[in-house]
Amino acid sequence: MFSIRQLILSLFLLSSLLAVNPKHVFACSCVSPGAPAEALERSTAVFAGQVVNRDILDRGKGIISDGPIILTVQVTVQVARVWKGPEYTTLVVHTAPGEASCGYEFKIGTEYLVYARGTEANLQTSLCSRTQLLSAASEDLKVLGEGTAPTIENPGGPLENPSGPKDTQSPITTVVLGLTVIGAAAILVAVVRRHLSRKGIAQ
Repeated sequence: MFSIRQLILSLFLLSSLLAVNPKHVFACSCVSPGAPAEALERSTAVFAGQVVNRDILDRGKGIISDGPIILTVQVTVQVARVWKGPEYTTLVVHTAPGEASCGYEFKIGTEYLVYARGTEANLQTSLCSRTQLLSAASEDLKVLGEGTAPTIENPGGPLENPSGPKDTQSPITTVVLGLTVIGAAAILVAVVRRHLSRKGIAQ
């Protein structure tokens, strides 16, 4: 049987593991997006550009992956080349918050090749698509060709975030970690009380 010290140490290590890397608890599961030509055919828009803004929004239900989501990450891209879809100089694409929810982890200032589905007003992508770093997309670019340079200003305009870009941890992940730590603490308190109670009876 575990001693009280071993139990406390085990709970501490478990909480630390979840706090450092919650992907061990939740993982994205999806099918292959297929070859570049197939992914192009299935997509609403395919374009390349640099991420200029990233923000987490409360949008209600979404259609990322197979289930509904409460939050979504909104990414604004300064478009350089277009292979399919609206030829706007700025496009907004949405994804789920965090790789555990099949969301693609965009970084501000980085260039990507984006395969998006949905509608022009609600483009969405995920970890299950062929969206990737532009620097690693040589295979796709050979199939896609040169594409065209966008010349039309997005009628909606680039979405500005008055408080500055937010690139924070998903609130869903924070809640899960918080509940896990609280649960571990509750178990620990119960075990300690039981241990002390038995010790008192024995005396």
